[in-house]
This record gives sequence, C-alpha cells and structure tokens, in this order.
Amino acid sequence: MRPMLISTLLFTLPLSAHAARGKEAEAPGARCAVLKPEQRLSDAQQSQIDAALKGGMVGFGSISTSVGVDKAASTTFQTLSQDALAKAWFIYQTCVLQDTGMLDQATAQQIIKQYMGVTEPILPAAPAPAPAPSSASFLAHLQHIDEVQTRVAAEAEQAWTIVKGLATRSGGDRHLKSFIARYESYSEVVDGTEEPIEVPQVRQAQAMLKQLAGGAPAAVPAAGGGSACDAGDAAACLALGEDAYYGDHGATKDLAKAAALYEKACAAGSPGGCFASGYALYKGEGVAEDGPGALQRFQQSCDKGDSQGCYFLGTVYRRGDLVPQDLASAVKVWLKGCDAGSEKACNSAGDAYDAGEGVSKDFAKSAALYEKACDAGSAAGCFNLGYAFDNGRGVSEDPAKAAGLYQRGCEGGNAGACSNLGSMYASGSGVSKDPVAAEKSWKQACDGGSGLGCLRFGEVREDADDLAAAAKAYESSCSLGSASGCFAHGEMLASGWGRAKDPAAAAKAWSQACEDGNYASCNRLGDLYDSGEGVTKDFTMSARYYERGCQGGSPDACFNYGYALTEGRGVTANVKGALAPYEDSCNKGKSSACNNLAFIFANGDGGVPADLGRAAGLYRQACDGGSLTACANLASAIWRGEGLPADPDGAKALWADACSRGHEPACGTPWE
Repeated sequence: MRPMLISTLLFTLPLSAHAARGKEAEAPGARCAVLKPEQRLSDAQQSQIDAALKGGMVGFGSISTSVGVDKAASTTFQTLSQDALAKAWFIYQTCVLQDTGMLDQATAQQIIKQYMGVTEPILPAAPAPAPAPSSASFLAHLQHIDEVQTRVAAEAEQAWTIVKGLATRSGGDRHLKSFIARYESYSEVVDGTEEPIEVPQVRQAQAMLKQLAGGAPAAVPAAGGGSACDAGDAAACLALGEDAYYGDHGATKDLAKAAALYEKACAAGSPGGCFASGYALYKGEGVAEDGPGALQRFQQSCDKGDSQGCYFLGTVYRRGDLVPQDLASAVKVWLKGCDAGSEKACNSAGDAYDAGEGVSKDFAKSAALYEKACDAGSAAGCFNLGYAFDNGRGVSEDPAKAAGLYQRGCEGGNAGACSNLGSMYASGSGVSKDPVAAEKSWKQACDGGSGLGCLRFGEVREDADDLAAAAKAYESSCSLGSASGCFAHGEMLASGWGRAKDPAAAAKAWSQACEDGNYASCNRLGDLYDSGEGVTKDFTMSARYYERGCQGGSPDACFNYGYALTEGRGVTANVKGALAPYEDSCNKGKSSACNNLAFIFANGDGGVPADLGRAAGLYRQACDGGSLTACANLASAIWRGEGLPADPDGAKALWADACSRGHEPACGTPWE
C-alpha cells in the first residue's frame, strides 16, 4: 500500500477532478462505471470521497488517518479496512484520471498492476483516449514523487516535534507561523515538474496557532502533562522541560527540573530532548557542567536526525571547546544537518568549502550549499550565494543574480547583504544606479549591525553636509568593529565636525583602529603624539606609530617616519634609513616624499652619495604630483643645470607658475 503516493497523485489534479468537470460531478456513481462490479466503489463510498474533494481535503493520507474526513458520515466507508480502502481509493482515482484523459488505458492498467498487485486488465478501453506520457516514464515520475514525499514527511515530523514543544513557550506563535509558512503550500521540483507535497502536521500547527490567538496557552498534542511524560511521551517531557526552563504556563522556572525532563525526553527518543539535554550539560544549566556528556547528547540528537543537533555538534567540532578541534568532523555533521533541513548547517558547510577548512577548497561546492541554505530560508546563505555570483566564485559571475540574492538576504535580516546591495545600487552593477536606494540599503545595513553599512551611510551623509548624522554613523561603525569606521570617527572628533572637538576621544578611536589594522589611524595617532593634542607630547611614541603605519602600507605614515629618521625626531637620526620609507611613500603617490627623497640625493646628506640626475627626476615627479616646493626645487636645478641641461627661461617659467599657485618662496627673483 502506498498512501503517500496516492496523496501526491491527487494533489496533481485540480482541486477536485469532479468539481473541475461541472455537472458531471453530480453523478459520482457513474464515474467508475467502467469497472467490474466487484471493483467499484459503492455510491456511499464515492459520495464520501466527493465530499472530501469538494471540501478541499484531497489527500488519501488525510482520509486514511481520519484527519479532515468525518467517518461517521458513512458507515460503509468506516467499515473498510485500511488495505481495502487503499485499493478502492486507488482504483477509483485511476479511473478518474483515465476518464479525464490524463491517463491512457495501458498506463492506467500498468500502474494498477504494479502498485495494487492486480494481474488482469480491469479497465476497458476508454473512448477517444487523450495522448499521455509513456507508462515507464510516468511510473518513474510517480516513484520519484513517492521518494520526495517520504523524505519530506520525515523532515516535517522532526521539525514538528521541535516546533510543538517551542509553541508552549513565550513567542511560540513565531515558531508555528514559521512552520506553517514553510510547509503549508510546500512543493518540490521532481523530474522538471513542480509537485505539491502534503504535510498533515500543518493542520495541527494551524489549530495551535488559532488557540494561541484566542489567548489560551497552546496545548501540545499527545502531551498530557506529567502523567503523559511519566508514561513515556517524549514530546510531553520536552514540553514540560521547556516550561520549567522558561517559567512558562504557570510553571516555576527551575533549570534543574528542566534538565531532568530534557534527559527524560531524550531517553524516550526525542531528538530535541537530546539536544536540550546536551545544551544543559554544555552550559551547566540546572546540572553539573559535563563536556563529554554534552557531546554524547549532541551526537545522539544528530544521530536521531535532529538538524539543530547536527548543526551544534559541527560547531562544537569547529570551535574545539569540548573536543580537540576537528574541522573534518565538523563538515561531516554539518552536511548531515544540512540534509536533515538545517539551513544553518548548510551555510556552515558552505563556509568550510569556501575556506578549505576540513575539506579541500571547492567554490562550486560552497556555492551549491549556500544555494541550499538560501532556498531553506537562510538570509546568510542568500548573502553568501550573492557574493559568489557577485565575484564569480564557484559560479559564473552574474551581477543581476547577485543583486537579487542580496535583496533576499537583506529582506531576511542579513545586514551584510543590505550593505552589498547598497554598493550595487551605488555603482549600478546588476541594478539600475540609484543613489537613494543605495543610501536606504546602507541605512538598513547599519541599523542591522553592519559596521561597513554604517561607514557607507556616514559617507553619504558627510557628502550631503549632514555632519551630525555622519558623525553618529561613524561612531556606530566603530562600535560595531569597523576599523575604517573608527578612523572616520576619530577624524570627526579631532576636527570637531558634527560634534564637539575631542582629541583625546579621537586618540582612543585611532588607537583601536590601528590595533585592528587600519594603518592610516596609526599615522593619525602618531600626529597626536607629535603635536601633544589629546595625549602627552611624545616624539618616541609618534615615531613608533609612524613606523607601524608605514609597515602596514600607509604612505602618509612612511613620509612621517622618513622625516623622523632624517631629523632624529623620537629616533636616532638615520638618513640612509629614511630612504626606504620615503621611496615607498613616493611610489604610492606622496609627492612630498618624492621631494624629500630628491633633496637627500641632491645634497648627498647623511652619507648618501649625491646623485643629481636622480634628484632632478624625483623633483620632476614630485612637481607633477602637485608639490609646489618640488616645482621650485626643480626650477633651481634647471637654472643651475644640476642633473639636466641648464635652461634659465624654463626655470623662470616654473618659478612663476609655482608663485601663481601660492608658493611664496617662488615669487620675486629667487634665482638671485
């Protein structure tokens, strides 16, 4: 008997095969007249089925389990055994499919032969049969549907066991709504066709939600309080444990009692009970902390197919806090949790393949897992999949897909997705360029806890001269851990933009940013120690921060460190040692560093051999980069013919230009 198969088959029809054919539905007795007398349903049986169909209750699983059908309405229907009912229902429905042209005679007979054990043809040829798919392909399709239905039924039952326990605590309606939203109109693509899948537990969830809406505490199905738990009802033990843990439904909050009930639920076979018991042991809540015991319960939970247990077990292996870190085992149980329906486990497994932790790096595999997580409702999974399409990471680069996935992630509450979506609106990548939408997305990202989102929102507000809003956004960005946000926050504090000037607070912000790898902040902190603003003046500290900033790649810090070495400011003077930081800064576009480096080669300072040709070239580079001092120095070199041919007129033109642009030493007759 394959009730799940029949249920799925029925769901592929319009709401009712009879109702879809208008007045012909009024004669259900004639519907299967082509059957032999001993194989026909009685009029009473067919009427009962029609009533169920017209009421929208169209699954055999529902009828066979007495859910949604009033058996008392038909004594004949009640007296059928489950096997007889299944056979009668199957033959009847196959007849309907043939009669409506959805199956030809050969296909209908083969279906009945395979699934019902009938060895002789029982359906005579129907007049003018409609074309139908081959029996082999149709049967294979039905078998595939049956496999999907079986898998989904198992997943839903596991989920329902947890949800009906969670429904008894505060905010339980949220879990019920989530379950209903996931399974109420559930469907999966099977062999290229989207097939609806029946999940009977949805009706129970809807009933509990209705009860909660009426102000009454949710009653847990099959749980009869302590007596039911004592009788071995795992769900009742878990529900009572939750009441004791949260102090819900008049229960006194009692962690010890909760831990004992969780353990009892686990022993009675509840995967959720094993997880809850493991968590109590892990945290030492109501019971002595017991790492090995917690690990055992998490393992039991996962082994019983609890997706949450597998996810948490994988996280334990990843962290290495109960056992030595074992990245390979973490991925293994995450994949199991993913297959059991945990979107978090899918996303974590995707992260492992993306980073090559515990497995070989495989961007295609990580993208597939992120897709599974996203499809299961993980906002983080949608964000990660969007990033994959945004950067061609394991999939073909597709900005439009990336934008759509970022949108889904953002709507699901992932702040990173909102931030990236804002960047796409700002650049017009994958979407039409829209500065307003970009700002809105960045604001949403900031409100959701994205430091980068706050930084970008602050930049937009600063560009709009809304310095107060910008300062607030930068402060939020810094508090959320963004080193760049701390740099910007320090700039606002040091300058007094958008808030009161506070160099001491700026020093604190830059110190945090410098520690977190923002090397421009190291340079700015060095400036404060050099000037004594907000901190005690200390050239040694300033040189130390300049050096650190230079090592991190800040051109400003390299210039300042080179100057400190040249002048012996906070460090032992070392002109030769200044060459490297000056050159690094010059190569990164710092024109003042090119000028100072040229000055050393022009004068042969500090034991550095003079090189007038190189000096002239560096003066030219610095002048072209905007240094007016370098332009004046280049004019002097040209005037004297040092490192390049003398050209008095050219020199005068350079001085005049530098003077006109505000460099006072170039004015008058500097050649005299």
